[in-house]
Amino acid sequence: MTKLAIIDTETGGLDPTEVSILTAAIAIWDDGNITDSIEVKIKEPNIVAEQRALDINRIDLKDIEANGLSPKDSVDTLNTF
Repeated sequence: MTKLAIIDTETGGLDPTEVSILTAAIAIWDDGNITDSIEVKIKEPNIVAEQRALDINRIDLKDIEANGLSPKDSVDTLNTF
């Protein structure tokens, strides 16, 4: 029996020193099945994103602005999960 936590992020581009992390997600994989998951939208004070990355990841910055959590609240939410 194997249980894993799979972590995924979507960013505003390829350069991690320049762009924002826009979403973070965790899925729990338990013996071949996804048993639980969470995704948070991250609203940094100054979001930096390239349009091409937004198009590829189908991320709407208006949604991030309206529904995103602060970076601290995002980490707290993921840690609680």
